[in-house]
Amino acid sequence: MTNKALKNIAEISEVVARVTRILSGRSIQVIQEGLKLGVEYDSQGAPVRVYLPSLVDNPSEELLVAVHGFLDREVSTLLYTDHAETHRRRMTPQYAKKGMHRAMQTVVEDVRTERNMRENFVGSAANFNKNHEFAIDEILEPEFKKTSGTDRMACLLYTSPSPRD
Repeated sequence: MTNKALKNIAEISEVVARVTRILSGRSIQVIQEGLKLGVEYDSQGAPVRVYLPSLVDNPSEELLVAVHGFLDREVSTLLYTDHAETHRRRMTPQYAKKGMHRAMQTVVEDVRTERNMRENFVGSAANFNKNHEFAIDEILEPEFKKTSGTDRMACLLYTSPSPRD
């Protein structure tokens, strides 16, 4: 394993430890388990658990970028989103349709929470940039190339690197 890989693993481990301390003050568990990745919410829309994959002995740079990016992305949502309001919005007919209305709400909220995260956690800016590059190159661009015309706008709004629904 290279020195760079060891440094990246140590950095991710430190971030997980720091995030765990922050979220535990909000009664949100952070669990590293298998390949599980996501956030679990209770019936009222409040986050209760964050799942991160356990890192293998020799993780690829892409996996480290993805885990770090996911962590920063979800932490920004967990820290800066009004979960009661989000839950209320999710119960509306427009949101349930999973259409343009829902996609635009998500885009606006993601931009707002990422901005707050960048302002309060300086290192997150570089992580978001790396994660955005990965999402564009590996997820959005291939989907975009499969579409044409008006389907392209829908592709950009509905193709999301985030596992959140």
